[in-house]
Amino acid sequence: MNMSSEPSTNRWRFLLWGILALPLLAATTAYMIDPGFGWSGFDFMLATLLLGGTGLVLDLLLRSRTNRDYRLASVIGFGGLLFLIWSNLAVGIVGSENDAFNQFYFLCLPVIAFGAMLARLKPGGMAKVMASAAAICGALMMAAFALGKHLQPKDSVAEVLIVNLMFVTLFATSAWFFRRSAIAR
Repeated sequence: MNMSSEPSTNRWRFLLWGILALPLLAATTAYMIDPGFGWSGFDFMLATLLLGGTGLVLDLLLRSRTNRDYRLASVIGFGGLLFLIWSNLAVGIVGSENDAFNQFYFLCLPVIAFGAMLARLKPGGMAKVMASAAAICGALMMAAFALGKHLQPKDSVAEVLIVNLMFVTLFATSAWFFRRSAIAR
């Protein structure tokens, strides 16, 4: 199916916004059922900004005339970054959300943002940017083990390994699709 055709693009856009609306709808429903639900007004605002900003960027990419690999790389990369920020703010990636080590995961945000600007969003440069984000997550995983973070009451070797490898895999997959896009040009 051709993603650049108007009906197909509209379906993808509808799916995108529907998926991004689900966490807010779920949180709103939970809050209506139990006003003691753990979200404040700030949490709702932050979630709306994160999901809405991601949605706007991905919506623009779905409308663009870039090739399918570039769009797929963008969706995987932005989705991975959104999930990294969301999970880090919500529960933390290593230990609890209050563990100072988790702040290092936010390094992916400026690396991707400034890297994308320097690469001018060209696929070859974006492949390097996303590979750098994958490397940061891999290095943080090794640092977490070196610092004994897997020995904390909330974490185990499997938890630290699986969560970090998930982010490494998302960013590396995005880099791979950007590289494919660059080769196709």
